[in-house]
Amino acid sequence: MVGANAGSVTISDPTFRLRAGGLRHKVAIERATETIDAAGAIVQTWEWVADRRAKVEALSGREFEIASQANNQISRKVTIRAFKELRQRDRFIFKDRIFHIQYFNNPMEEDKLQVCYCTEVYQSTGDPLE
Repeated sequence: MVGANAGSVTISDPTFRLRAGGLRHKVAIERATETIDAAGAIVQTWEWVADRRAKVEALSGREFEIASQANNQISRKVTIRAFKELRQRDRFIFKDRIFHIQYFNNPMEEDKLQVCYCTEVYQSTGDPLE
């Protein structure tokens, strides 16, 4: 309900804008681990951590400009419900695409949502898309 009786929720509140069905994408969260192969070399592998519902969207306009100041390869924003086990070096798998988390924040410090700013990478090489 929007208006005088809407309580303390405002339109600028991110949880207000997240309507039913807002988290319509399914993403897998993976975490990098290092193992030693048969030759004794250290190999980085990715282990599944959790599946979550998310909102995956391209950055544009002012938000893209601000994110580019931290890392000019950030191109996607992934919003999930708060997940305390999430780490900055984790990645999301969305369909056949890979998004490495560059940084994330907790809007309004309410532990309801996490907004993750990500770079999309080539699946075969791990190089950022341009």
